Amino acid sequence: MGQGGTRWGWKRRLLVVAVAFIALPMGGVIFLAFQEGEYRREPSPDGRYTAIATYRVLDAMVPRFPGQSGDKAGHIRIEGTDGTDYGRMPVPMVSMIYDIRWEVGGAYLVAIGDWDFEARQVAYWNADQTEKTVVPLR
Repeated sequence: MGQGGTRWGWKRRLLVVAVAFIALPMGGVIFLAFQEGEYRREPSPDGRYTAIATYRVLDAMVPRFPGQSGDKAGHIRIEGTDGTDYGRMPVPMVSMIYDIRWEVGGAYLVAIGDWDFEARQVAYWNADQTEKTVVPLR
């Protein structure tokens, strides 16, 4: 074994180090791809609900011009002050949270969708405005 064992030993260690240098950054990117970051919280006028805009953390790493951080796609969800989840809908820009309109018993985003708090459902249109998705909540 002698010389042959040590020769394969350093090659094996080199291979492990090379794989680690490749796998760890790739693992980090995959991890970030599934993480959500919070863009903003907007309370309802009566303070009973909060709209929360979120985005994929990986999207925040895409270079943008100053003032365009809200241009990334994401979701807006609404929670009650008691922690009740009233659902979420996809939005083309997280900055649309500024456009949310509050009503008695719900909220809506023009041309995107609406939340019906009493019926416990979220309804939103696809990007082409040809198909409406209704999501009943539990």
